[in-house]
Amino acid sequence: MTPVMAAGAVAKQGEHRKQDGNVLFQNNQFIAAIHAYTEVRVVFLFLAFLFSNF
Repeated sequence: MTPVMAAGAVAKQGEHRKQDGNVLFQNNQFIAAIHAYTEVRVVFLFLAFLFSNF
C-alpha cells in the first residue's frame, strides 16, 4: 500500500468518527461525542505528520 493510499484510508476513518460524533451529539451523548471528535483530531494530526515528512 502506498503512503497516499494509506492516507486515504486514514482520512476515511477520521471522517467516519466525525460522523459518529455528530450522531452522538444530536442524541445528547456529549461525553461520547467529545471522545469521537478527539479521535478525529488524532487521526488528522497523524495525516499532517505523515505528509510533513515527504
